[in-house]
Amino acid sequence: MEFSYSLILIVGITFLVSIIYIILVTPIIRKYAIKNNLFDYPDVRKQRTSNRVRLGGLSIITGFLISICLFLILHNFLNLEQISFNNLPTIILGSILFFLIGFVDDLYNLSPWPKLFLQVFFSLIIFYQKISIQNISLSFLFENSLTIPTSISLILTVLWVGAITNSVNWLDGLDGLAVGVSAICFVPISILNFLNGNYDIAIASIIIIGLCLAFLRYNYKPSKILMGDGGAYFLGINLASMSLLAGQTNTQTLISNSYTLDILCIFLIVALPFFDLLRVISTRIKNGLSPFFPDRKHLHHKLVDKGIKEGTSVKILYFISVISGSLVLLYKGVSVNFIILIFSILALTSRIILLKRH
Repeated sequence: MEFSYSLILIVGITFLVSIIYIILVTPIIRKYAIKNNLFDYPDVRKQRTSNRVRLGGLSIITGFLISICLFLILHNFLNLEQISFNNLPTIILGSILFFLIGFVDDLYNLSPWPKLFLQVFFSLIIFYQKISIQNISLSFLFENSLTIPTSISLILTVLWVGAITNSVNWLDGLDGLAVGVSAICFVPISILNFLNGNYDIAIASIIIIGLCLAFLRYNYKPSKILMGDGGAYFLGINLASMSLLAGQTNTQTLISNSYTLDILCIFLIVALPFFDLLRVISTRIKNGLSPFFPDRKHLHHKLVDKGIKEGTSVKILYFISVISGSLVLLYKGVSVNFIILIFSILALTSRIILLKRH
């Protein structure tokens, strides 16, 4: 399908609505949370020294659902029959379920094990809806793809979803870091899903970019509100599932209703949060600690502890994410000029949103 004016119109309208919604609704949620004393309190791992409202994820998930509804309305009104919705229902279901895990944790401070159990259970739902790691392409090493047995595919998919979901949550240690890095990661996800023909997922990811950029208005240093575990889990599950769809190659197996996954592609998309999580978990296990043990071993903590200012540390990690996202787009054949244009638009939009925010 070519990029028609109708498709561009849908992208533009839903993107703008997602931004406007967050800007208007987030202060209302913040006031409600302050009135009901729903705060995230400082501890030894956190840079912030004062209480912050932690229910920002509520504005993100509601903004997502409203923007998706608008997308569906516009799709029917403009009669874009070429767009299929094979994966969007699964994305919406996963978004709601994982958000609820985090949102309940924001309210009641759950222990890690119930959250882990629910993450595994909900990951199984996603797996059985055919968003999974099954046929792997290692084209940068071998010509042929590798078909994984169903049992191994299930385990790998659950591990991937759990790892990426928690990596975003663990990255949320500095103001604006997790939501900004997520926005950058969704850029290659949106472009590659367009190229793969997953137009519903591409538009959904653009909506999430708008939500993230708008939320920075209240979350960038000094933050007024945090997205909490609810917001982090929402972004994490979408990074995990949409990256699998973005990593599809052109050798889809129609008979088995599966596709070949370019493994290098998906790792490059989420390189920063994923490898930060791997490094932290391996360090904790090496020191005889639980993988869930809270500490200051994350990359953003390391930068700040070396004397780098918090704002500068965030920008360094943004830059690393942009490089990673650019590499995956170059690897998939996207032109340099287009990559520069897209990331320039992202930077300009965030700059405009951050103007006169206090």
